[in-house]
Amino acid sequence: MLAWLPWTPSPAKLLGQLNSLLTDMANEPVAAAWVGYWQPKLATLTWASAGWSGLRMCCPKERWQRPAGVGPLLGLIAAPGYEEQTTAFPPGTMLFLGGLELVADDVFSLDTWLRCQPQASPTALVVSLGDAWQQSHGDEPLPLAWILRAGGTATVTPP
Repeated sequence: MLAWLPWTPSPAKLLGQLNSLLTDMANEPVAAAWVGYWQPKLATLTWASAGWSGLRMCCPKERWQRPAGVGPLLGLIAAPGYEEQTTAFPPGTMLFLGGLELVADDVFSLDTWLRCQPQASPTALVVSLGDAWQQSHGDEPLPLAWILRAGGTATVTPP
């Protein structure tokens, strides 16, 4: 689920509230989530993650990296205390949020694919991702992914 909120909540606090809701439910569901907000005037991204390891960032003229700081899945344990991260996110920086990490196979590697990508637009990355996925998985649906660029460009798979 992608949601836009009219205020800027603490990502860690929001994940804690979602975790409380899930741990109180009878059927004990679990979920992965990522919550963040960009502050354009400060050129920073503040975020927290609950079991979501599909996050990658790429600053202009740098390589894609996996930021540290993934907390436990929502609903897994009561009151885990999610850690909030704030990182530089200047214009041109790209953020990849995808479900590809949840696909366990030896055919497609998100990190290998990202290392082979030149600095491109989010749209070009999504088209390339779709092509690479189709070559390795045929007609199997591509998991949902978002590629966001600081400055307002967002692209969602499939292209």
